[in-house]
Amino acid sequence: MAFQINPRLDTAYDNRARVPDHARWFARWAELSAAARQTPHESAIAYGGHPRQSLDLFHPQDPKGAPILFLHGGYWQAFDKDAFSFIGASLAALGHPCAVASYRLCPDVRVGDIVADASAATRLVAERCGAPVVVCGHSAGGHLAAMLTADAALPVRAGIGLSGLYQLRALVPTRVNGSLGLDEVEADRLSPAYRTPPDRPFLALVGGAESDEYHRQTRLLGESWSFATHIETGTIEAAHHFSILDGLEQAGGALAQRIGRFATEA
Repeated sequence: MAFQINPRLDTAYDNRARVPDHARWFARWAELSAAARQTPHESAIAYGGHPRQSLDLFHPQDPKGAPILFLHGGYWQAFDKDAFSFIGASLAALGHPCAVASYRLCPDVRVGDIVADASAATRLVAERCGAPVVVCGHSAGGHLAAMLTADAALPVRAGIGLSGLYQLRALVPTRVNGSLGLDEVEADRLSPAYRTPPDRPFLALVGGAESDEYHRQTRLLGESWSFATHIETGTIEAAHHFSILDGLEQAGGALAQRIGRFATEA
C-alpha cells in the first residue's frame, strides 16, 4: 500500500526517537519480568491455536479484586507477554488475578485480527476467574483495551488505557503503518474514538512528556465517550511513553495503586 509520510505525525509517533535511551527501559522490563516469573503463576495458557495466542495468569495470595487482563504495546508489531510479567506480579500483589497476554503481530495479521485475539483472551480470563474482566493496556494495548471496553458482547467490567491510541487515522501517514497496512477506512473502523461504548468506566492516562498527538488521542477519547459512559482522563506528570510504566514496577507504585483502586471501584 502506498501512502505519503506526514513528517509532523511521523515524528510525533516515533516514540523511540523521542526517548533516545529507550533501550534502558526495555532492559529494565526484561529484568523485572524475569524475576516476576519466579512468583506463582500459570504459564502459557492457550486461548487459540497460534503460539502467540497465549497468556500467563498471576494469582494473588489474598484474592480480593476483579481480574485484570494486561495487553502490551509495540504498535501491534513488537513485544510479547514475557516483557511485561512484572505488571502481572505487581497487580496480583494487590489482590487482583492478573493475566498478561501475547497476541499475533503485524504484518503477519491485520490489526482487526489482533482485536479478535484480545477478545478471545478476555473471554478466557473471565471464564477462568469467574468474573468480568478489567482490561488494561499500554500504547497499542491501550487501543485494544478501549476496543474491548466498547464491545458490549464481551465480559468486560471496565477499561484502562495508558498512552493509548484511539484514532488510528493519524497513523496512516507514518512509518508505523508500513507493517500495519491501514487505509483511512480501515483505520476509522478500528478506532475506539468512533465507537459508542456501553456504560463501562474507562480510565485514560498519558505521560506528561509525551508528544502532543498522544495527548490529543487521550482528549479525543474523553470527549467522544463522555456522553455514553464514565471516562476519566489524566496525566502522569513528567512521564514519557516508556517511563509511564515505572509506577507499575511494584505493588506500591503510584500507578499500580491507582489501577488497583479503579479496578476495585469500577
